[in-house]
Amino acid sequence: MTDQTSVFAADPAYANSEAQFGLAELFYSRTDQRGVIQSGNCVFQRVADYDWPELIGAPHKIIRHPDMPKGVFELLWNRIKAGKPTGAYVKNRCKTGRYYWVFALVSPSEGGYISTRIKPTSDVFGLVSNLYADVLEREKKLGLSPRESADIIEDAVQALGFSNYDAFQSHALAIEFEARASGMGGVIDPLQRRFLDMSRAITQVGVETAEMTEAFMAIRTVPMNMRLIATRLESAGGPISAISVNYSQMLEEMSMWVKT
Repeated sequence: MTDQTSVFAADPAYANSEAQFGLAELFYSRTDQRGVIQSGNCVFQRVADYDWPELIGAPHKIIRHPDMPKGVFELLWNRIKAGKPTGAYVKNRCKTGRYYWVFALVSPSEGGYISTRIKPTSDVFGLVSNLYADVLEREKKLGLSPRESADIIEDAVQALGFSNYDAFQSHALAIEFEARASGMGGVIDPLQRRFLDMSRAITQVGVETAEMTEAFMAIRTVPMNMRLIATRLESAGGPISAISVNYSQMLEEMSMWVKT
């Protein structure tokens, strides 16, 4: 199949122009296991600004924007191929060259994948768009492989206080639904509210766990200092040395417990 990303040339005049779609609009597309578009709804087709014959049978990367780091798609594909539904912020490009941002939830389905998208408006979106710009610059300057780029993104997610990408995407999805409901003048339903509260609680636990782990790492020098004192005391230092050993073992056990 011809890679249709090279068939349609975007108009440079529209490069900095955003394609508009409503906060209430939800759009989706379905692909096969190779990422070739099989179907979608009218919102997807309208925003992408391609005719249906141009979309159906084309690789989904026909709407990929050059501002997107390769690491995002490396992370996304590795996860969905492993059967893990994955949420990610994605900047797409229309046929005209205009751009639009979405929060996409991509899930494995029979014979391929389905991607459902909403308009992102939360504070998390702002953080992620800045992260992508930084990672893209590093890809270009350092010649990073997609895997190296994906590792940087996952490390950055953990630096934000999330234990892993699963925790981050759950939080992002919940926050985006809350921001969407607020922007539409409504409130999220009770089930979504419970999900949001749980997501925030998990995030906070992750932050506190990381802080505890750092504290344990910091006090690991205590047993070493105790052993140094014990050697200076010679025979009288035996009890101190024994205490330091027990103290060190206790720290290791507590660190492993917190990590688990």
